[in-house]
Amino acid sequence: MLVALVALASGLSVTVDSLSIDNRRHIASAIARVTNSGTNAFESVYVNCAFLDASGRAVQVGGALVSNLAPGETAFGSADVDSSLVATPIASASCRIGMTQP
Repeated sequence: MLVALVALASGLSVTVDSLSIDNRRHIASAIARVTNSGTNAFESVYVNCAFLDASGRAVQVGGALVSNLAPGETAFGSADVDSSLVATPIASASCRIGMTQP
């Protein structure tokens, strides 16, 4: 809960733009869009992503790092995980702001 409050107070938001699954290479990738609508610049923003099965249960986690995000800017990061390590197929991803460094 504290992390979510920090993200809201800082003006940062994150959405998942796309999820791709490469079954041949066993890699799932979530592209996270991070927007800074606040007044402070951030040297780094770490995004935590949960990869979910069809029932919404988290089956794998990964992270993405976005660097040098100025006020008004949007940047993208990719969270990649090994999909061969899960028993049920990955169906979606959900991401949130983790740590930030001004």
